[in-house]
Amino acid sequence: MSHVPPGTAVAPEIPGYTYVRPIGHGGFSDVYLYEQEMPRREVAIKVLRTEDLSDATREQFAAEANLMARVSNHPNIAAIYAADVDDDGQPYLVMEYCSGGSLGAFYRHYPMSVKDVLSLGVRLSGALEAAHRAGIVHRDVKPANILLTEYGVPVLSDFGISTIAEDFPESTRHPSLQGTATGSGDTSVGMSLPWAAPETLWDDPVSDARSDRYSLAATLYSLLAGHSPHEVPGGPNTASHLTGRIRSGFVAAMRRPDVPASLHEVLRRGLAHDRSARYESAAEMGQALQAVQRELGLEVTPLVVPRGAAPARPPAPTVRVHQAEPIQLPAGHATLMPPEDGQGATAVPAGESGAAGPPAPPPGDNGAAAPARQPWDRPSSGTAAAPAGAQPAPFADPLPAQPPAAAPAQPAPRHGPGWRLVYGGFMGVLVVACIVVGVLLAVRAGSEPSFTGPAVENLQAAPNSAGVYQVTVPDGLPIPDDVESRVLETGTGTPLPEALQVDVSTDTASWQEGETFSLNPMESVNLGTTVTLTPEELAAAIGQDVADMHGDDVLLVAAPVGYFANQHPELGITDSDASVVVVKIVSVL
Repeated sequence: MSHVPPGTAVAPEIPGYTYVRPIGHGGFSDVYLYEQEMPRREVAIKVLRTEDLSDATREQFAAEANLMARVSNHPNIAAIYAADVDDDGQPYLVMEYCSGGSLGAFYRHYPMSVKDVLSLGVRLSGALEAAHRAGIVHRDVKPANILLTEYGVPVLSDFGISTIAEDFPESTRHPSLQGTATGSGDTSVGMSLPWAAPETLWDDPVSDARSDRYSLAATLYSLLAGHSPHEVPGGPNTASHLTGRIRSGFVAAMRRPDVPASLHEVLRRGLAHDRSARYESAAEMGQALQAVQRELGLEVTPLVVPRGAAPARPPAPTVRVHQAEPIQLPAGHATLMPPEDGQGATAVPAGESGAAGPPAPPPGDNGAAAPARQPWDRPSSGTAAAPAGAQPAPFADPLPAQPPAAAPAQPAPRHGPGWRLVYGGFMGVLVVACIVVGVLLAVRAGSEPSFTGPAVENLQAAPNSAGVYQVTVPDGLPIPDDVESRVLETGTGTPLPEALQVDVSTDTASWQEGETFSLNPMESVNLGTTVTLTPEELAAAIGQDVADMHGDDVLLVAAPVGYFANQHPELGITDSDASVVVVKIVSVL
């Protein structure tokens, strides 16, 4: 065995490889840096530790080589070079060494720029699409499984808990969850909790391609926000808290003003609690991220997907502009001009002196056809007679009879009917343009948002199956000048006029036009920050009489910039922006 520092698992001696140092340690395996002798390069070798593992887990590790081999030629999936078993019976994989480390090592301390997250998201969307087309579900997409090569290229790694479906079903089930590891949020088998989709926590858990896409959206959110979508900065984020929030559909509001609304929308759809509302494929998600890049004027990252595999969904139709191609005519034939000034134009032989078309073929060309003139080309000199035997082009009218040679044509008057036609056409176009502009202005005026009544009455709010409210601020809705509120749900508890004090629970988000927020009216109860007020204090805070309110009422509140932080800090809301708040009266004494 190779010598390694004290406290580190012993690295195996593998023929053709020289041990360098340990890289990482996992629940079932250790990863070491080796130098391959031929060809000489640094590689990462992942060794399965078999002492405490079942035969089924060992078979799963062995299957990882086959899984990765099917997709490791993708530029954003870690490559696998070899697989074997060492002298001690420990299986190992020889993989691409990514010297840049994983994104899990620093994203909490150094959130990434919008530009970098968009580029990374498109690349990983292509990697997941490649895996899904091969029938592979990764089942553990997270920042720690995204590695950076020495050139800074992100690659998806660690397919160790992947599942493969030979018949390409959409759903593949994973082993039942067996508890959680404290602190890390990782389950003991199967997945990593902070980035897990809700369906992986069902009593009969399901992990499929849609779950992978959810985890990718959760990963992109984490790289932007510095924490997973279900963590509350400064609050309790144990496995039980995360599990409850994932199951309820709660997603923490992202406090980054540089993230555009379109990217919020991509993440919101990717993190949809309803599986059917998510993107239909990883490729579609990548295309949505590319659209955000175009909107921001950024370089669009290529979406690399397999060419030979059937797409996960029908590709978008491509509009092709067909260029007109010249009709090839035999030697001695000509293309006819459209009528001119109502007199009709005669044919011009190809290559005639003074004509705009290309010259005739030189002698000895065996009669090769010259490129034909287009019907919209006009001559630069007078018309010429067609050569003997010339036939009109197949799309032209027959050539009109020529006048007698003794009767030269009289020049057309300078101000004949042609100028009237031009003038009339110009005026017609002008009139049509005025009508079109008028219609566009009228449509634009009619499409401007129009709101009546208080701003809070124009907020859209509806609870999901878990009781979490999806609140949307419509585009163009102005921020209220004073606090406004309305009752979303009427409870059956004690009337507030009979109360000496009231316990309320709040969840808040910053006012952002066009945004939809997931607001959990019981979130502050989960965080242990229930606020106690008198009914009079509650009435002052929400700007509404509470005489008709009861325990278990749910209220929607809209407040101007800094309202709660400056005037009612006892409510526990410190956001200095304009606020959208859901308040639940949880108890009355």
